[in-house]
Amino acid sequence: METIASNVETIEAEAEEILETAKSKAKEILLEAKKEARKVSSAHLSMDDINTEAIKIKSNAKEEATKKVESSHIEASKLEAKADEKVSKMVENILKVVMGVGLE
Repeated sequence: METIASNVETIEAEAEEILETAKSKAKEILLEAKKEARKVSSAHLSMDDINTEAIKIKSNAKEEATKKVESSHIEASKLEAKADEKVSKMVENILKVVMGVGLE
């Protein structure tokens, strides 16, 4: 009977040790899972920040491009006006030569 009781106590002790080891491993696994969850969560926030920054950059680039296009249209209009003025001046000079009037 003592052997059976001793064997039962040994088995119970081993079972408790196995249970404690399992609990310890479970805690380690949960801690590691929490760490991974934090990493994923912080990475997700970083991606949100990156997407927000990308939207700002696109918006600023579009605004700058629009300003440059408007500026180019204004500059083109000025150049066109200068060209028209020069053509008018040349036509006037040619007419003066053809008509025999003195050039200025």
